[in-house]
Amino acid sequence: MDSRHVILDMLKTRYGDRWNIRATPNMWIASARKSETRAAPTVIALSLDELIEELESPPKRVGKGLHPLLERLGWERIGTAWRSPDGGGDLLA
Repeated sequence: MDSRHVILDMLKTRYGDRWNIRATPNMWIASARKSETRAAPTVIALSLDELIEELESPPKRVGKGLHPLLERLGWERIGTAWRSPDGGGDLLA
């Protein structure tokens, strides 16, 4: 087993509960195991040091994901839509 595989196994042991980690010859890639995370769902790094830094303190998610304002207003997430807090049948897609 080459050193890259040993490092990958160590990363999976340390971060594998939160991240699915893989490597190519040129980069490291980590995907969040939970789709409803507030962190970036995918981290791509060119160096091992950069990857570890991103896994320890991942950047915030941009775009789709949990919308904090709707959550605070009591809306409920239903798949990719939101149900109003009054329990009505209307969904915001």
